[in-house]
Amino acid sequence: MKANDAFVITCTISSTPGAPTPSPLIYKSLVPKDLLESVGGLLDDPLYSDIEFVLPSRNPRVPTPRRIYASKRLLSRADYFDSSMSLSSTL
Repeated sequence: MKANDAFVITCTISSTPGAPTPSPLIYKSLVPKDLLESVGGLLDDPLYSDIEFVLPSRNPRVPTPRRIYASKRLLSRADYFDSSMSLSSTL
């Protein structure tokens, strides 16, 4: 990951045109590079993953599905995966 890989776009839809209001200041702190590299190294690594996504190939000439490996702990930070993982653990 690069330090400049993220940005925020804010869109406000209103019924009457007007000048945009300035965005609130967002505190940003730099994440140490070695931490980014070590966490990034856990992504798509079958050795340290406990979840595997199997994506069927859309190309008939390449019938092999693509496999993406993930960590349950990292995915739980996203609401979508956190709710689906808690649902599957109760079944």
